Amino acid sequence: AQGAVAGILVHTLPLIDGFRFGQINAVIVALALVDVARRSEGRWPRGTLVAVAAAIKLTPAVFWIHWAVSRRWRVLFTSVATAAGLTGLTALLLPSASAAYWTWALFDPERLGPNQGVANQSMRGALLRVGPPEGPALTLTWLTLVLIVGAAGFALAARFEHRGEPVAVVATVGMIAVLVSPVSWDHHLHWGIVVIGVLVGDGRRPARVISGVVGTLWLYLHLHWWGAGMVRRGDGPIVLARLLESSFTVFALAALVALWLLSRSGADGGRAGDADRPGTSAATGTGTGTGTGTGTGSGNGTGNETGTGSGTGTGTITGTGGGTGARTGC
Repeated sequence: AQGAVAGILVHTLPLIDGFRFGQINAVIVALALVDVARRSEGRWPRGTLVAVAAAIKLTPAVFWIHWAVSRRWRVLFTSVATAAGLTGLTALLLPSASAAYWTWALFDPERLGPNQGVANQSMRGALLRVGPPEGPALTLTWLTLVLIVGAAGFALAARFEHRGEPVAVVATVGMIAVLVSPVSWDHHLHWGIVVIGVLVGDGRRPARVISGVVGTLWLYLHLHWWGAGMVRRGDGPIVLARLLESSFTVFALAALVALWLLSRSGADGGRAGDADRPGTSAATGTGTGTGTGTGTGSGNGTGNETGTGSGTGTGTITGTGGGTGARTGC
């Protein structure tokens, strides 16, 4: 079953294009997953593999913000220090190339190609296609959206962190990276595969399986290219054409909403089933009993005397009992 699922997901557009263009996004996502979701520290301190990924490609450094928000200071320090060391070593080996990247290339997203092209599925790419003309107004709009999405997204990632759901952390932070980056090509949506895994879960809830199927189809179909064709030809409603044109941007936003709903449904489910919450139960019982007794006695003395006596007695017994128990549910 796992092989069948993997065989389907490997044919989604982000993975196909990633392999076709010789990109390393699959390696980047794998490093983040292994680092964040592993159960024990193992041979490498947690944060090290994300540092390797960030030294190769800067985007995974978004995990540093997550660890700062979640107050995972030791992991954050380990990751930043490791990335700095690897970057310094690279600068020693390739000084001119390193200097060119850190002083020029990093601050020039246009070096990657036309940012307004349909292949750029970041929020900035969508704004360049439909928003205000490029300039201060567009930059201000983009930065505002970055702050809103970043604040909401990192709060959600911190919630998953505190709930002990590391794969959901990777999915959430990956979607943030796609949205807030100045340039996110369609093959950067490798993070979407992690989202699908989180949504499907163990596969026992039909609604979650359906959401995973919808997400898979979303990444499989070339919706953004269809939208670009509609815009170019003037076919259909322009709003629909523009939405399709930025379909992976919409996917990333919808994924964050779905993950947020998933986090709420988990909490609500716990309340509905009293998960990990103690419950109390008590039982009381009362009982009553009566008893009677009579006695007679006689004795001979100098005279003859007889005596009789009788007595009755009643008593009441009560008892109470209580017990406590705990129920867990999921």
